[in-house]
Amino acid sequence: MWPGLPDGPARSSKAASNEALGGVDWPSPLVLLCALLADKPAIAGATAASLSHAEWQIFCDLVIARHRVAPSIAEALSVSGVVPPGDILEAIQAEARANGFAALAQKNESLHLAGVLETAGIGAIWLKGWPLAEQLYGATGMRQSNDIDLLVDPDDRVAAARCLRDAGYVPDQEHSLRARLIGHPAVRAECKDVQFLHAETGMAVELHWRTSHFRAWPELRDLSEQPVSLPGVTGGRPILVPGALGQLVFLAEHGQQHLYSRLKWLLDIARLARLRGPARLGEDMRRAEAAGAGRSVRLAVHLACRVFAAAKPIGFRELPRNEARWVEEVLADIADPQMAPGQPWARVGFYCWHLRMAATPMQFVGVLRSAVWRRLRLRLAGSMHPAPGTDA
Repeated sequence: MWPGLPDGPARSSKAASNEALGGVDWPSPLVLLCALLADKPAIAGATAASLSHAEWQIFCDLVIARHRVAPSIAEALSVSGVVPPGDILEAIQAEARANGFAALAQKNESLHLAGVLETAGIGAIWLKGWPLAEQLYGATGMRQSNDIDLLVDPDDRVAAARCLRDAGYVPDQEHSLRARLIGHPAVRAECKDVQFLHAETGMAVELHWRTSHFRAWPELRDLSEQPVSLPGVTGGRPILVPGALGQLVFLAEHGQQHLYSRLKWLLDIARLARLRGPARLGEDMRRAEAAGAGRSVRLAVHLACRVFAAAKPIGFRELPRNEARWVEEVLADIADPQMAPGQPWARVGFYCWHLRMAATPMQFVGVLRSAVWRRLRLRLAGSMHPAPGTDA
């Protein structure tokens, strides 16, 4: 059951929202979105019946642009009995189809790049995107994704970037400085990735050598777990992905890095929790705690349980008071248009949020270092190593 919501007769969507989310007043379009993804057809049907066409348009915008869950919503609508207005349904289905084609193209390119990297002797772990869709949802196109994310050893970042350039990729303009200085110690220490775009197709690849923006925060390499080969992949080299513990830690920290502002990240946690089951999920959480990622994982699992009725792990306990308060703040921010990714308030909140989330003094220092020193160090490095053809 969705916590606090019985399967009985429908009440107002506002009342349903308040009960489900502990007093957080979510608007009806967002309640409908969550009810569909949490498989609550009675609540979804009652909420849908109350929506005006303007609210349906808001719902569509939330599904496609803000929370980026069009494939999952299209699937949920097909079995829920909820029938949106024709133009709304058509837009969501069109986005889901387009995402499916894009995911297939990303998969094909990933298999090609896996061969290129293997030939160069570079091992890579593939993050999010179509591999995660196949792991958690059973189909390549079930997650909206704009790019391919791959993780290499920090010592392989220069060679991996060279492979991407040889394959037709150029640095994204926003990352041009760090791409130019990718071999410099400042980039290794202060950055976690560089984004490349294919010069002809526009395909985007994010080359990671870290998974966290901040020093001293847990990395996949800090976990006592080896990556696993994605099953069922044919026609190319093996695709390595994080194991169950790695996925839990990475997805929790990735959602945390973005203030959980897209519900698709919590939906991933809920799907992972369902696949792991209460016993294994409880063990995963204990191992995450030992690796220093306990706080981010606790918050992610609690949020997923709260919003999407995720399976509760064995040993599930109430959060400490400060973390429980943060959960309420996250739930409020999810409904706030100003906290959408890229908005000014979301950028300001990024560092404030992580300063509070830091579980150790060194993690706190890592956030301050990123906020104060990272850009300055990169600029200093860039001024000392000007691009060819420019004045020193």
